[in-house]
Amino acid sequence: MCYIRMLAAFPGFFLSAFFVYLLLPVLGERLGVLYMTTINYVDAMLITFIIWVAVAPLAALGASFSHYCNRRHKD
Repeated sequence: MCYIRMLAAFPGFFLSAFFVYLLLPVLGERLGVLYMTTINYVDAMLITFIIWVAVAPLAALGASFSHYCNRRHKD
């Protein structure tokens, strides 16, 4: 079951990288950071990977916390 979920995450990763590729130059122009306006897709994938690595433990922690809170205790 876990392997199927991992395989299902791959299209989401590439779609997220594509959004970073499209939106980061716009953000760079608004912030006045010129090196952010020329980004390629591989750099967008690297940025997306770094964000996913940082957010994944937080998402897992939130999921386990909500699972813990939703358990019913038998009295």
